[in-house]
Amino acid sequence: MVAFVSPIGVNAETKKAICLSVPKSPTQKLTGKKYEPPVEKYLDEGLQTDRVYFGIDVDTGEIVYAGKSSNLDLRQAQHYANGKTFEIVNISEYYGVPDYPNLTPHQARAIEQYYIDKFGMQKLDGLLQNKINSIAINRDIYPGTQQFAEDFINNYKLKN
Repeated sequence: MVAFVSPIGVNAETKKAICLSVPKSPTQKLTGKKYEPPVEKYLDEGLQTDRVYFGIDVDTGEIVYAGKSSNLDLRQAQHYANGKTFEIVNISEYYGVPDYPNLTPHQARAIEQYYIDKFGMQKLDGLLQNKINSIAINRDIYPGTQQFAEDFINNYKLKN
């Protein structure tokens, strides 16, 4: 059997090795999947410092808010200062699973939006006190960001 040799002299085994050695984007590392280039570029922007959290009603234990922050303690203080009385809980803690890696701001925004969609905003007869979407549904990247969020949530078991 004759081995394949490309016109530039790279055989199939070398080509495979080259492909495997190409570094994955931060988004690909989290889910093991590739996304459309504009979506992946958007998700990869920024430093990986953010976390996603739920605001939990202290009386009922119900989820009443979905948010993201690079500093959960500071964000809790900001919510209190604005009259919000819920307690912030990291989503991994809420679901009782091991913690996940820090996220870029846009990765966190995509996951926050996933939960806003899942639970709905109170102003639209949903459960959450969130006032706005984190990613507008009419943006061309919306479907791709929500696919990433679903993949991430499934990968890290962040749902019931």
